[in-house]
Amino acid sequence: MARTFSRLLRRHQVLNDIHRIPINKRTIWQRLTFKARASAFTSAVGKRYAAFIPVGTRLSPTIRFGHAFNGVHIAGNARIGEHVLIMQNVPIGANMGHARDTEAPVIGNNVFIGANACIIGRCVIGDGAKIGAGVVLVNATIPAGAVIVNNSAYDLTNDRSVYSRSRS
Repeated sequence: MARTFSRLLRRHQVLNDIHRIPINKRTIWQRLTFKARASAFTSAVGKRYAAFIPVGTRLSPTIRFGHAFNGVHIAGNARIGEHVLIMQNVPIGANMGHARDTEAPVIGNNVFIGANACIIGRCVIGDGAKIGAGVVLVNATIPAGAVIVNNSAYDLTNDRSVYSRSRS
């Protein structure tokens, strides 16, 4: 399974390299096959892992997924740092409810994201933060080194709720 997983990550990287080339600078072969290859990749990831990682998503080579990437959904414009560990069933996406909330999360380096955590909207997660299992973050700012637990996003390092201040 690890071989298959690493092969899928390599395919994702190759497709991203082609995706970054402006359309008018791509070779004929790249123009003709890109859409089909991207669709085949997304389909393979969806069938094998029940996950969704669009081709435009930039994944670091040091990113790690617990239990492959079963159930992980990552928005195409999300930014994920180096040495991040993401457990299963974690959506990381943009809040499409309002036009102003279409920004996706920014996740720093050396972050742990527990199983079934939800990170939605303009979330900024600092370096070295630990997000516990089942935590729901919507448009939240998490400081570097914070430990967030509970579905109400309680910060153990600062002994307060993430949402205790007024939200704007």
